[in-house]
Amino acid sequence: MTNQPATQPTPNTLTSALNLAQHDLPVIPIRPKQKHPPMAAWQHAATTNPLQIKAWWAKWPNAMIGAPTGAPSGFIALDVDQDPARGKYGIETLHAIGHPLEELFDHPHTQTAGGGYHVFFAYDPTRHIRNTVGAVGRFLDTRGDGGYVILAGSRTADGRAYTALAELADTPLMPAPEWLHES
Repeated sequence: MTNQPATQPTPNTLTSALNLAQHDLPVIPIRPKQKHPPMAAWQHAATTNPLQIKAWWAKWPNAMIGAPTGAPSGFIALDVDQDPARGKYGIETLHAIGHPLEELFDHPHTQTAGGGYHVFFAYDPTRHIRNTVGAVGRFLDTRGDGGYVILAGSRTADGRAYTALAELADTPLMPAPEWLHES
């Protein structure tokens, strides 16, 4: 197998997006440099339709895989930013607030390209989780209704991967811990 430059399409990205869609998880393309969807009204565009997904990846072959959080996907996410090179220490913040990262590993979770984690929980329409930056603690963000998250199978513009450690499509979603609702 030859090494591909980071600017070449990642063959597994489309396959991963289609696999997630087969598990009823709506997806959207995400620009790898800006980490934003390339289309307006992305909240309404997210889909499980394989023809649309193939068309998006034909148009944006380097796209990362995104999914809306909240009601459209049935999950919310805790984003634990961990990138010492950029001064981000979310794992330490979790420990400091009394919730070590390991206690979250029963939930579906992904290691992000920067070395942090996305931890996924069941969406509960009776308990609103907002999109926040640092409300839970420094370097800890939440993604709920109106947000989105980058999923495993994605690669950044410089080739760093998002890697599933407990697959979102295969690991049962459980309710978010109470302390996450308190933020």
